[in-house]
Amino acid sequence: MMPQFADKKNRKVNWENIYWGIILLSIGLAKKVIIADNISPIVIFAFEKSIDLTFTEALVGSLAYTFQLYFDFSGYSDMAVGAGLLFNIRLPFNFLSPYMAVNIQDFWRRWHITLSRWLKEYIYIPLGGNKNGKIFTLINLFLTFLIGGIWHGAAWTFVLWGTFHGFAIVLHRIWIKRGKKFVTFPEITFSIKTQKGNFSHILNTLVNLPAIICTFLFVNFTWILFRAPNFERVKIFIDGFRFDTGPWFRNEFLASISGTSWEALAVAIIIVFIAKNSRELYLKNKPSRLLSLYSIALLLTSIMWIAYLIIYSPETISEFIYFQF
Repeated sequence: MMPQFADKKNRKVNWENIYWGIILLSIGLAKKVIIADNISPIVIFAFEKSIDLTFTEALVGSLAYTFQLYFDFSGYSDMAVGAGLLFNIRLPFNFLSPYMAVNIQDFWRRWHITLSRWLKEYIYIPLGGNKNGKIFTLINLFLTFLIGGIWHGAAWTFVLWGTFHGFAIVLHRIWIKRGKKFVTFPEITFSIKTQKGNFSHILNTLVNLPAIICTFLFVNFTWILFRAPNFERVKIFIDGFRFDTGPWFRNEFLASISGTSWEALAVAIIIVFIAKNSRELYLKNKPSRLLSLYSIALLLTSIMWIAYLIIYSPETISEFIYFQF
């Protein structure tokens, strides 16, 4: 970052950076306030209020936190990148569609990229990295993720979360080194073009769908450990996942959650699996000065809307999840 501060070219007005800075700030605000905060009631009921859960309540509760965390934290990061661009400072994008990952290694290349880079450079490599043979490489990988779990908090749930991801990374490494590759891997790509456009991305996603689903389910389950305040709450989820013939949603569950929460969760799912991520949007277009002025109006509108919510609906506003770390 420091060379960017020293570069005299960055002291001039850059309309393209102003445009994208405001757009990313607005996207981040929308992710946080419109989606993440509205999903929050489902998460609170499942992880804090309910003394037991049905199968569908446990499933929806875990999915709600998975998407709340992503939109809260990626929104936080988008706002940081956008604020930096307003001053001609380029910060790295922190999320690259992580829930589209085809394996656990791919997930950590897409999720919280700056932390992954830090863990690699300051823990994995100092431990020896892959310089001391296969066994020590696997040990170093496991220890890196275990330490990453402990870094998030002094609780056994975080330790177990790091342990699960450490084991998953080790097993994936062993599988790859033994030459075993699923047919659904990112190396499989298509370059089929028609008059209607390029369908390679869609076809690649369909081919990789089994691997994407397996990776997502693993990540979704481990997020329960990350969010649960204790192992008693984890047990409630595990008991809930034992499918029975009871009601899908009990009255107390439905009474605690408004229609807005369901709408926000549905929108979150659609955006995650269909829409482009912030980096892809940023690389797509080069705006004009007129678009930059429009973006300023968009930001002012967003700020006024946020102010309205703070004044008239303060209960809908919550701090960013990552503030606790």
